[in-house]
Amino acid sequence: MKKSIFLSEKMSLWRWLCFRIISLLLAAVVIIAGLMWLRFAVNNLYVEQHMPVEVRTEFQQLSEQKDYANPRYQQIINQYYGPEFFVPNIASSDWLVLAIMVLIALPTMVVVVLWRARPLSQQFSNIASAARDVAQGKFDTRTQLVEQAPMELVTLADDFNNMTAQLERYERELRESSAALAHELRTPLNAAMGRVQGMLDDVFPRDKAQLTMVIKQLEQLNHVIQDLHFLSLARAGQLQLVQTPFYFDELITERLTWYRPQLEQAGFQTQTHIEQHDFCLADRERLGQVFSILIENALSYASDGHYLAIEVRETTLRENVPCWQITVSDRGPGIEPESLPLLFDRFWRAEHSRGRHSGGSGLGLSIASAIITAHGGTIYAESDTPEHGHHGGLTIVMTLPRSI
Repeated sequence: MKKSIFLSEKMSLWRWLCFRIISLLLAAVVIIAGLMWLRFAVNNLYVEQHMPVEVRTEFQQLSEQKDYANPRYQQIINQYYGPEFFVPNIASSDWLVLAIMVLIALPTMVVVVLWRARPLSQQFSNIASAARDVAQGKFDTRTQLVEQAPMELVTLADDFNNMTAQLERYERELRESSAALAHELRTPLNAAMGRVQGMLDDVFPRDKAQLTMVIKQLEQLNHVIQDLHFLSLARAGQLQLVQTPFYFDELITERLTWYRPQLEQAGFQTQTHIEQHDFCLADRERLGQVFSILIENALSYASDGHYLAIEVRETTLRENVPCWQITVSDRGPGIEPESLPLLFDRFWRAEHSRGRHSGGSGLGLSIASAIITAHGGTIYAESDTPEHGHHGGLTIVMTLPRSI
């Protein structure tokens, strides 16, 4: 909000330049005219002070009467002001004074122009300096906003800062993902290699049971690779959706039935509320995958709350776009507010859940986010820790346009 108010108070670059150029031209005219008036005023005061008293009195009376055609008035003018008062020429002192004033005014205008253009130059310099730092891999660089710069440059600098923030986030995600990926791939691979080596060394019997365990470990490895491939397709915009009409109550009932044994074993109480008057046209299997991910997430990290609620209702976005709003809530420990933006990053886990064995790869919520985004929807999380609320827990909120 503060940023939008700051930008709304700025002038466009065209108006910024026009305003300064016109103001400088007007200032130059006023300065030269003022200096010329001052020159004539000083000269007139000097001449009148050197007139005899009776001549000055007579001249002032003729001037007040505006009797400029009076021969006596013209005689006084010729005697004290000179004939060039009536017939100016290029060699007169007035032109010389004007030339001197222009020579004084021009450098002054140049200095003022450079001073007035300083915000423009400073903002460009800040952006150029920040761009050089980013080119060297310093993605935490931010360019400073110049308060008096035109709107376009302030917007450019603000967009540049948003870009570097995204680059910094991607670099951090890549660095953390690389370490997590190495761990996720190494664990099942080492287990499979160790079991095979044990069979070769006659530590384990060479039977079907041992080979089945090796297959399961390799399947876990393959599952991680498939998830990464899925996320790569989604990020490249190449995720293929097979849209079919379906109803949410059927899909949610199906997925809850699949996980009924695990939910009952963990003591979960499930609650659903479906408000749907028309079918949804979307990729049923992919959205089913999202519900499966969220149910597994609740089983892994919110089993202490013993509660899972799924709600679907019809609503309208701010742009009067009809959509489905889907919420999946639990009563687990929740996560800290500062960690909510990281919840959908690859391999990210909350601190309190790292010690738990979830059996997952840490890619589930990233996949859910990719599926919802591919449908043109949005997904975000809300958290309420037990000390701040009655129950606590995590709520995943998704919106899907009704016409995808």
